[in-house]
Amino acid sequence: MKFGSTSMAVTAMTVAACMTMLASQTRADDFATVKAAAIKEGQIVVWHNSPQQEATAALAALFNKRFGMNIKVERVGIAGGEITSRMMTEKRGGRVTVDVLIAFDRNLPALVKNNLIEKVDWIETFAGPDKIDAKLLERAATNVVPEYKDYGLEFSHGVFGIAYNTNMLSEQDVPHTWEGLADPKWKGKVIVDAGLSPLARLLPAIGRDGVIALAKKVVANRPIYSDGQPASATKVVSGEAPLSMLTLSSALYEKQKGAPIGLVYPEPQALVSQQMVYVAKGAPHPNLARLWAAWLASEGMESKVLVDEGMIRAWPGSAGPFGEYYAKNNLKVRRADTVQELEDANDIRKDLDAVAAGRLR
Repeated sequence: MKFGSTSMAVTAMTVAACMTMLASQTRADDFATVKAAAIKEGQIVVWHNSPQQEATAALAALFNKRFGMNIKVERVGIAGGEITSRMMTEKRGGRVTVDVLIAFDRNLPALVKNNLIEKVDWIETFAGPDKIDAKLLERAATNVVPEYKDYGLEFSHGVFGIAYNTNMLSEQDVPHTWEGLADPKWKGKVIVDAGLSPLARLLPAIGRDGVIALAKKVVANRPIYSDGQPASATKVVSGEAPLSMLTLSSALYEKQKGAPIGLVYPEPQALVSQQMVYVAKGAPHPNLARLWAAWLASEGMESKVLVDEGMIRAWPGSAGPFGEYYAKNNLKVRRADTVQELEDANDIRKDLDAVAAGRLR
């Protein structure tokens, strides 16, 4: 009886060991399976404004070389703020055309609530030897509000500051606080996007009433409105006005091209606006979509293509000119850490739109 029990125990252990080996092999094969299927899928459709078309084509070439493929990437330029509504339209129509999208972290609550994006075990499937650089992928996968882990990967940061035309102003002339933009001497001389979006990220620093009060002062100073961050950068570079509330990445992108633009990081410091990479629910090319997203948010972000494009992360030691700016100015930045902070950033935008339109005085 004792021998039988021992024999049964050994058998059970052997079976368990085999099952563990089998499970490990299955996990190890997941990447190979996804890659093989991705090759067959052959192409993906991506929605984003940044990276732009030229950079997207260059990234596709790097991706093909990295994985031995010949896939095609079709880019559809859509502003991050419009992506959720566009995806809802596709869902209602019963036909999803997008595979991968890049949108802001503030889109996450609506994207998850409406079941518009896939949840992917990024690290288990894609990180490790003979896969994708584990350190880079883990950082992108874990720098997300915990409740939304695995719904997306961190791509880049919008770090808000004050840009200025160096042919028109010196740095000592530039306001080093957000409140300074409300000074009457800057009347008609500040460029900002029509939604006053940089101010929304000041919410944790100065509170809702503080943000609305500052917005009213800025609007009373008759700013020049633009259609988004790149447009704001173009306006300040052309000299339409000397100052702009702007993402530092947009300013750095122009500066790298030799444009007369400088930037300061004013107090109080605003929350970083994350751009995230998501895989669409029901993506037509799901395997290639997941592989592209995992690579883009990790190894792709280290490429010269995206450094030159001005895509940045507010991490110490970031690649490119932002890393230098970060170290020089000893920046201390943070992203939204909770769902509530994301929802607050969305909610206050309605009031900021009303202030900009003159409906809230």
